[in-house]
Amino acid sequence: MDTRTGIILHGGASESWIGDEASHATTRAFLKSLVIKAEKRLRAGFKAVDVATEIVAELEDFPEFNAGRGAAVNRDGVHEVRITYNMIQIDLSYACHTNYSDCKLEAGIINGRTAAYRAVTCLQNTRNPIKLARAMLDSSDAHTPVFMAGEGADKLASHLGLDMVANTFFTTERRLDYWQKHRAEVLEHGTVGAVVLDLHGHLAAANSTGGMMFKYPGRIGDTAISGAGLYADQQIAVACSGGGEAILTSMLASRVANLYRSGLKLETAVKKAMWDATGTCPSLSCGIIAITADGKQTAQCNSRLFAIGSAGLGSSLQYGLIGCTMPIIAPLCCFEDDLVRVGVSKHPTRQSQLTFCLKDTSLIAMDQKQVENLFGSLRRVAKALLSLGGADSVAMVTFTGGRGGHLFGIRSTGSISPASTDLKEDSAFRAHIKIDKTVEPLQVVIDSWQSSVPRRSSGFLLAPAVEFRAIVAGVWAALSRGLRVALQTPLHWAIAADPFHDDLMLLCFTHDKHHWPNAAPFQSDNIGQLGLTSALGRRILDLEPLCVTARRLRTKLECHQTNVK
Repeated sequence: MDTRTGIILHGGASESWIGDEASHATTRAFLKSLVIKAEKRLRAGFKAVDVATEIVAELEDFPEFNAGRGAAVNRDGVHEVRITYNMIQIDLSYACHTNYSDCKLEAGIINGRTAAYRAVTCLQNTRNPIKLARAMLDSSDAHTPVFMAGEGADKLASHLGLDMVANTFFTTERRLDYWQKHRAEVLEHGTVGAVVLDLHGHLAAANSTGGMMFKYPGRIGDTAISGAGLYADQQIAVACSGGGEAILTSMLASRVANLYRSGLKLETAVKKAMWDATGTCPSLSCGIIAITADGKQTAQCNSRLFAIGSAGLGSSLQYGLIGCTMPIIAPLCCFEDDLVRVGVSKHPTRQSQLTFCLKDTSLIAMDQKQVENLFGSLRRVAKALLSLGGADSVAMVTFTGGRGGHLFGIRSTGSISPASTDLKEDSAFRAHIKIDKTVEPLQVVIDSWQSSVPRRSSGFLLAPAVEFRAIVAGVWAALSRGLRVALQTPLHWAIAADPFHDDLMLLCFTHDKHHWPNAAPFQSDNIGQLGLTSALGRRILDLEPLCVTARRLRTKLECHQTNVK
C-alpha cells in the first residue's frame, strides 16, 4: 500500500467576490476545516471516490459558493445549477420573459481506478447533485444511465432516498441581492469540486455547480462533462472551474491529462493547456486543480480569484482565495523570450498597461546576466509601448516575490506635480533594508543613484543607454547586498519604478488586505499622483481592443528584432 495521499478542493474560479470581509473570513475557515477533514479521512484509509463525494457535498451546502445552496440565479432570478462565463452574443431575449420558477443543478464524478463516470444535470429538487451521481456510480444495475437530466434524475434521487428540498432552498439572500443589483452584468461564474488521491494509489475527480450568474434558462455548461470540466484515470485527476463554453469547447480537462501523459510536468501541463486554450477561446477565464498518482498537485488560474484548499504528504496545508497565477493569455502576448513573457493586461488598473511574467524564476533567484537580460527586454517593450502614442513615460511595479509585474504607459501632459508614488499598499526600502511601516512611501536610495543620476520624466527603463546600464548594475548590487533577502521575507514586497518620483526605484511593503479580494480601482492618466499598484483590476470583457494593441506591439518588436539582426 502506498503512503501518499492528497486532496485539492476548489470553491470556484471567479472574477468578482460578492461577499464582505466577514464572509471572506468565514470562507477561509470553512476551507481549512474541510481540507483537514479530508486529509484525516484519507490517512484513515477512505477511498478517493468516497472522500471526493463527501467533500463536494459539503461544498454544495456552503452558501458562499456557487453550487447547490448559494447557486447562481438565471436572468429570471431563479436557480439552474450549471457553469459558464461567456455572454452569448445572439438574441435570447425571450429567455428573460419566460416564467421559470426553478433552479437546475448539475454534477459529475469519475472513479480514476475504473474510469467509471456518472453525471446529472437540470436537477430541481435534489439537495446534493453529487450524491445522486455517486449513487448512479455505485449502482449494480447494468442499465443505469451514465448521464441523467431533469425530472427523471430528480425522481431517481427521490427513489434512492436522497435528501429532496424545495427549489427555494437553493436561494440565498446574498445571491438574490447581487442579482437585483447587477442583473445587467455577466461577471460571476463558479463551480465546486475536488481531486483526490487515496492510500491505495487511486484517484477520483468530482465537480458540481450552480452556473453562471444571470445565465439564460436552459443552458448547460462543462462542469459535469467528462474531458471538459473533469477527468480522472489511473495517472491523473483534473477538475476545472470557470467559463463553461470555453472549457467545453477546448475540452480543457482532457487537454491537461494528455499533456501530462506526454511527459510534461504537472504544473507545466496545466499551464500549457490553459495557455493553448486561450489561443482558440480568448474569453476563457478559469481555474484548474490537478493531482497525480505519485502525489504531485497544482492549482492554477487565469481568473482573478480561485478558492482552494489542499493538503498531502510532503505538502503544506493551504486554503483560501488565491490570485491569478497566469495573468497573460495567448492572444494578448506581445513579447516572449527564454526569460520573460509580456502581454497586454486583461486586469488593468490604468490605461496602456502591460503585464510581464518570468519563466520558472524570479528576481530572487536570478544571476547578474539574467537581471541584465530581463531589464534589457523590458526596455525594448517599454520603447515599443511608447511608440504607440498616448504615453510619454513608462513606470513599473513587480508582483510580490518578483515573479513578474506591470509596465504602465504614463501620459504626463498637463500640470502634474511631483508626488510620492501612491501604491496604496506600501512602505519604504532603504539601502540597509530598514523597514518603515508608514502608509506613504519614503524616498529611496540604492547606492548613489540619487546623487549620480538625475530624475528623468521618462523613467529608468527609457533612460539613455549608459545611465540605464548603470541603473541595472545598481539593481544587481542591491540584490547582492540585501534586496534579495528582503524579497524573501514573509512580508509582501514589490519593486516600483516611478518616473514622477524624485528617485528611480522604490521597494514597497504591500498590504494584501488593501483591495483583496476585491479588484483594485481603475486610475485615470492625468492625475497628480501616479497611483501604481501590483494588484489586478476588474477583467476587461471586450478583449478585441486589447488584442489589437498586442498585435501592434508584436509588429513593432518584431521589426526592431529584424533591424537588430
